[in-house]
Order: sequence, then C-alpha cells, then structure tokens
Amino acid sequence: MPVSAVLRSMVRVRDEAIESRTESTCPGVSSGMICSVLGVTPAQISALRARHSLVRDLVLVVHDNRLKALLEDVIRHTPAERQAELVARQTRFEQSPAGSELSARTAQARVATAALGPIGSELGLESSWPLLHFVLTGGAPGDLLLSGETIGEDLGRGPARLHDEAQTRELSQLLAQQDVEQLSARVDLNTIASLDVFALPEEPGPDYGNELRAEVGIYFPRLRDYVRAMADQGNGLLVWQS
Repeated sequence: MPVSAVLRSMVRVRDEAIESRTESTCPGVSSGMICSVLGVTPAQISALRARHSLVRDLVLVVHDNRLKALLEDVIRHTPAERQAELVARQTRFEQSPAGSELSARTAQARVATAALGPIGSELGLESSWPLLHFVLTGGAPGDLLLSGETIGEDLGRGPARLHDEAQTRELSQLLAQQDVEQLSARVDLNTIASLDVFALPEEPGPDYGNELRAEVGIYFPRLRDYVRAMADQGNGLLVWQS
C-alpha cells in the first residue's frame, strides 16, 4: 500500500474521531485535508536529505502519534455510555486488513526513524492553510509555507517541503510582522470565490465569513508562534499535506 493510501486511512480514522467528539463537545472542529508543520533539527535535515525515504517514515510516525493522542482525548471527553462504542470501533479498524497493514507500516517506520533522535510535536493546521495563505498574500501565486525544497515521495497532495534554518528564520520574521486583526479583516468571500482559493459551500450561511475570520484568529497565531520557536532553536521545518 503506498504511503499516501496509508495516510488516507489515518485521516479517515482521525475524521471519525473528530466527528464523535464534535457531536458532544467540540462544534466547529474542521476535518478533511491535513496540513502539518514539523520542526526538524539541523542533524535531522541532513539525515532527510541523505535518505529521502526517511521523510515517509517520519510522516507516518508523526501522524500515528497525533492519531493516538486524539483518540485518547476523544475517549476521555466522551460520555461513559459512548466510550465502549468508540473503543469497539477502533478495535474493529485495528483488526481489519487496512488497520493491520497500517500498524505494521508504522512499526517499520518507528524503527527506521530511531536514528533521527527525538521527534518534536508537529503543528496541525488542518484545512486552514489555503485561507492563511490567502490573507497573507492576497491570493498571489506561490505558497509561502509550501515553497521550500521538495523532498521525498508524494504523500497524497504532493511531496513534503523542507525549509532549512535560514529559510525558517526568514519565514518567522515575515510572520512576526503581521497583525492578526488585519489578516482576519482581509477575509472576503467574493474574492476567495473569484480566485478559487478553496471550495466554498454552495450556500454559505450569514455567519460563514465570521467563522473564517475566527479560523484565522486561531491558526495564524499558532503558526507564527510555532515557526518563531523553531527559528529561535536554530531548527528548520518539514511541511506536508495529506
């Protein structure tokens, strides 16, 4: 099974977990495409460049860590009468052919990535990146976050992108100059539709624009602060969509 298919299996499990949690505790949580940002040390950058297959393995491990943490959180916040149902659903998946292959591939990936040393926590931007790119650039061609060095195989929506230490510092400086209120004010549904930034609902509700502005207010500070922390540590970034 290609790694892109393995990641799609992870996304399906993730979305089912989000749906279960959303029904009871977290309205508004987005699902679907995952855009992930991971800080990588200079030594890890060198290792990834020397052996591109490590990118695939690293992504599998990161997604597996995130999925397990999400499932634990979902079960912890689910009413007791539904916890058994969620555990049973996860058990059925783990015992299915797809689940068994996912488990085997992830175990192999953990062995392969052991030489990279400790793997940091990744920043999940979910489906917010097209929106963030729009408010940062006005929809100009190119992609700030996905403009780095192409590395590794297709992960479902293209290969990962690697930003070295200098590029990460430059991106941090750019993000630090932005004002979140001004960015949120740039959300305009007509412009988003005309530039085909991302698919809008056929009939956006009266609050949809405000929901997108709120999304900018949530995810931009997370991105700015994460990139700044990585730049301060002298690290680079690995970015991918799946």
